[in-house]
Amino acid sequence: MSPAASTAQNRSTGRPQRSLEAYLKSLEQASINSVKVLDLSRMGLDSFPAALLRYTAVEEIYLNENKLHRWPEELKEFRKLRRLYLNENFLGGQRLSLRKYRKLEKITLDRNQFSAAFTLVAGKRLKAADLNANGLRSLKVKARGLQELNTMENQIISLKAGGWFRKDLRKLNLSGNGMKQLPKGITRFRKLEKLVLARNLFREVPVEIKAFTGLQSVIFYKNQIAQIPSFVFECSHLRELDFHHNQLDSLPEGLGNLEKLEELYLAHNYIRKLPENIGNLTRLRFCYVENNHLEQLPASFSRLTSLERLSLNHNRFLIFPAEVLSLKNLREFDISENDIEEFPRSIRELQALRLLLLHSNACQDEMQCIRWLREIERKLPEQLRYQY
Repeated sequence: MSPAASTAQNRSTGRPQRSLEAYLKSLEQASINSVKVLDLSRMGLDSFPAALLRYTAVEEIYLNENKLHRWPEELKEFRKLRRLYLNENFLGGQRLSLRKYRKLEKITLDRNQFSAAFTLVAGKRLKAADLNANGLRSLKVKARGLQELNTMENQIISLKAGGWFRKDLRKLNLSGNGMKQLPKGITRFRKLEKLVLARNLFREVPVEIKAFTGLQSVIFYKNQIAQIPSFVFECSHLRELDFHHNQLDSLPEGLGNLEKLEELYLAHNYIRKLPENIGNLTRLRFCYVENNHLEQLPASFSRLTSLERLSLNHNRFLIFPAEVLSLKNLREFDISENDIEEFPRSIRELQALRLLLLHSNACQDEMQCIRWLREIERKLPEQLRYQY
């Protein structure tokens, strides 16, 4: 579906249109200098209302879901403008310059009609830009201070940087671009801390990842990756690793090298066992490995005492993993939809628990299990929610 078709569909099924006249009346009750935000979304506007130009103290303007075909030049009159939202319009062209907007920090331009080869130029104050779902194939950015760039749902094959942009970018989101390989020019962004490549067509983790030595977050969910290569585990600053909904059937021992890791997402794969040295991840707080083929946990798992959320549901456990009983900071635990027949009463010693899911297991005497769970409930904190 083209961006224009998508926009039309969103309007036809979205929220009702708002009245500009009623909005202008509501503003009359406020002093001119007290108005900091203008919300003009869903008003069917094809130009910027001149009556609003007197509100010179405005810092934030919403123009989403309108009928703007040309850039509203009137916006440059708002000298204090910091955030600008222009999603779901009909803006086009090959180039957009924002240099006149000297205080602009964030702009969103999702679902417009820019050219497939597009250039964005901005001043050093701009920190974040969204260009999602515009049908872009080639993107060039000249924005010295830009730190976050979101270009989801495009078809980007080339990403170019002008000026100092490549030295400042910290977060790059390229989800849903139909990628099988990284776009040309991406290795210039040496200071990337977060790289999102979800919902693409990667079969392998691209080797260019090695260029980003400061990566803290790597997100590859919903691709077709069967193996995590060793160079990923050389990214010693990683705090978040996300490979859920891929085709992994094993994990290398290198996972244990990521000693700063706090979040691990491996759900919906075919993993049969976790590496023995996973216990090295002593900072790990969230671990999601549901919908895999796990039958047991390694002994070192009991050392993950920082763990707060653990999801093991829909695996192949026959026996309750005793390693979990050592996780004294565990707040949410899901081990439902396995084949466990008996649960240890010592679960009640996990005093931090607030959510416990045990349902759809293989308890032979269901009434006995229910009586046992009621006994556990009396021992656990009152805030606990459980389900059997």
